[in-house]
Amino acid sequence: MDARSGRGVPGGRRPPTVASLPAVITTITSRAWLTGTAQFFLDPEDPFPEGFYL
Repeated sequence: MDARSGRGVPGGRRPPTVASLPAVITTITSRAWLTGTAQFFLDPEDPFPEGFYL
């Protein structure tokens, strides 16, 4: 059986389920643009070089 389409029997179609409960198959599409960059420099003499997380 194809879990995404719910097709198990040729010509048949069953609604998708998860753990025997009705499920919904979603598809999300989008676009994105690079709008900026950043560079971080660490001073070798910095007493707290790991003082923040990136």
